[in-house]
Amino acid sequence: IITITDFDSLHQGQSKKAIAKQWRDTIYQELYHSISERRAFQQYFWNRKLPFTLLFLGIIILSSWILWQVQKIIDRENQRIQNLSQTATDIIEADPNYDPKIIPKSRFKFGFNQIWSRLPNLSPNQQKQVIQFLRQVTQWGQIFIWLGGLAYLLYYYPATRAIGVALGGVPLSLLVYYLIVIAAIKISHLSIEYSLQEWVNQSLFKYPNSQQRFLSRQITYTAALKGLASFTSYFIGVVLTLNTILSSVFNIQINEILTGVGVIGFALTYIFQSTIKDVLNGCLILWTDQYAVGDVIAVENKSGLVEYINLYITQIRNLDGNLITIPNGSISLVENMTKNWSRVNFTIEVAYDSDIRKAMEVMKRVGEEMLQEPYWRNLILELPQVLGVDAVSHRGMLVRIWITTQPVKQWEVGREFRCRVKEAFDREGIKIGIPQQTLWHQGYHHLLDQNGNHGGEFSSSVN
Repeated sequence: IITITDFDSLHQGQSKKAIAKQWRDTIYQELYHSISERRAFQQYFWNRKLPFTLLFLGIIILSSWILWQVQKIIDRENQRIQNLSQTATDIIEADPNYDPKIIPKSRFKFGFNQIWSRLPNLSPNQQKQVIQFLRQVTQWGQIFIWLGGLAYLLYYYPATRAIGVALGGVPLSLLVYYLIVIAAIKISHLSIEYSLQEWVNQSLFKYPNSQQRFLSRQITYTAALKGLASFTSYFIGVVLTLNTILSSVFNIQINEILTGVGVIGFALTYIFQSTIKDVLNGCLILWTDQYAVGDVIAVENKSGLVEYINLYITQIRNLDGNLITIPNGSISLVENMTKNWSRVNFTIEVAYDSDIRKAMEVMKRVGEEMLQEPYWRNLILELPQVLGVDAVSHRGMLVRIWITTQPVKQWEVGREFRCRVKEAFDREGIKIGIPQQTLWHQGYHHLLDQNGNHGGEFSSSVN
């Protein structure tokens, strides 16, 4: 049946004869027990095993039916939440004091009312995620009941015990690992969303004027933390799966390959050091709040709107609609044009023959008029500041004005302000500066100057 080698003796720390005697006794006992059980099986099958089998099958069917009924209730609850989400906009318009987090109680006798009352105040989307998670749990619960019950029944009978062991070993363990991973991902995602929402709500009490900034950070942190949680859960699931397969199929314990994995991991760390740098720099970017989703940034010679960011990459969309992907490790200097607030840095050159103080007064009046209008008042944070004349050149007199706006709104406000300044200048007769150049002519005595007299030199202004 089996051969004892020198390696077995060295591994067990016993002589080959002692090992042979021990294994012989074990094999004899197992064979004797199996033969005895098979002989006695037919004697009490009808008295004990058949009634137990029928009872056990009835329990499986009843449990599966109960889970099926729970699924129907969950589907109705899910449909109720979807209908509520579709009409939420109409309710908010009709009742400004309506809180979208408050969902009417379920009319089903199943304990959803108790579930929502015991859980924190979740939003409709978060409650929908809970419902979907419960739906998945019941579906996989049915599979687990049938697979586990079938494996137990096969193990209960001696003739099919080997099949029961095989079915209840690796397949059942892999199913349990899958359920653990899915549950970890769903619970972690829901916890991240709820925790960040509470963080935003608490932060807005301290900084009520930074709502847009905290919302942008919430979106950014949610995507990054969800990705990290999913990666961690899948990694643990893969390790557990490999451990089960190696130990059950190949009889290899995972601790026997940890040394080799350590060497390989050290080599991979050296090879993928740039990737590690990207991840570390991504953590610093999120921690220090350098930028978030919705910000407009410039990285070296690339600029655009941040559409996505995780611990590894940042994706921005430029004015041409091109999506630019930048590894976080390559970001050393970043220019954020929309953090907390933005500014319109407007300059215009006024002609020399125009009244400069009147021009500045017109610009100030245009800014004040925009600030009085409801739409622009929500975008402009403070009264526009006319700084004065910043430069005098051959083109004219340069006047600068600053307008502080909501983040990302400086371009919209700037376009409207420029248009209104041009219209106001036209009404007031204020001219825009035009480049001028003066030419001096020498040695042309036969030419006449502007007064009709001969001259050794004369000048003319060219516009």
